[in-house]
Amino acid sequence: MAEKSISIIITVLNDKRINNLVDTLEAYYSDLNIEILIADGGSKDGTWEMALNLSKKYPNVVPLNAKGNVAKSRNIAIKSAKGEFISFIDADEFPSQKWLHCLLEGISKDDKIGFVAGPTPILPDKKYTLTALYYSSYLDWFYDTKAAQSPEKLPMGNSLWRKKVFDSVGYLDETISSGEDHDFANRAILNGWKGVYIKEAIVYHDYSDVTLKRLWKKQSRYAMEGVVIYSRYSSSYESTYYNILPYIIAPILLLLSAPMAFYALGIIFLILGVVIYAGIFCYLEIKAFKLRKKYPYLIYAWVEIIRRYAVIYGVAKYYLFHKVKKPNNLK
Repeated sequence: MAEKSISIIITVLNDKRINNLVDTLEAYYSDLNIEILIADGGSKDGTWEMALNLSKKYPNVVPLNAKGNVAKSRNIAIKSAKGEFISFIDADEFPSQKWLHCLLEGISKDDKIGFVAGPTPILPDKKYTLTALYYSSYLDWFYDTKAAQSPEKLPMGNSLWRKKVFDSVGYLDETISSGEDHDFANRAILNGWKGVYIKEAIVYHDYSDVTLKRLWKKQSRYAMEGVVIYSRYSSSYESTYYNILPYIIAPILLLLSAPMAFYALGIIFLILGVVIYAGIFCYLEIKAFKLRKKYPYLIYAWVEIIRRYAVIYGVAKYYLFHKVKKPNNLK
């Protein structure tokens, strides 16, 4: 049987960590038939020049001028890919030594499996903020409980796809700047392809740049695009409306209590708002306590409260200022 060929796509923008990533890919997977496509979204810090130098060092490295959002950069790379399989990894990630082998083994078990993906635990031996530590535990929990059961929720940043999927389904929707992978996975599954979670296919993620501010921006942006995806497929990364309802009711009650501070109803609103917030915090802490052995940093419940408000903010911002987007570049 002919050796399977794999195109590894790295989308990058102003991130010189690609140097370490490419060196690692070349060292770990020299036994596989791989090409590495560096899809540069318009770097201005010397990353593009680094990609050119890597192509001189390794004949199988191909730098691509792929300006645009992540979806557009990936589409340019997909169209240039020569492999039977296409793998995606990001510049801020670091693969385990058996990562690509595990993905390849998983996808080869059934011709109907269109894509496989694995988890992205935190890269060890780095200094992290409490926000980053919480976010890493949250994602570990998300992979184990949500994405493992619903493969369309698996991010593209650690995945392997059959090239046939893109040939038959089309390309990523370039009108979506975050969540384009979730959108495409839904389309692939609707077109009869299977997705499988491979727990052993580990890619470590460097979360050292995740601050509270960056988390807010990231989650609100994901939530905005999530509205589009939910409107198309009734599929969402996030909790149900029922689960986020207390986060909406509590501040409304507190706001209403201010103008009625001298009336009994105002006192009632104030007490109810405080009680709901206390209930939210206690619920998250109890849940984290039960999961503390496996997901230790979920104990920082206050970060989850802020994360959920970022989601609510993103959804509200979308409905107030945007129209539902129609997909483009799709078959």
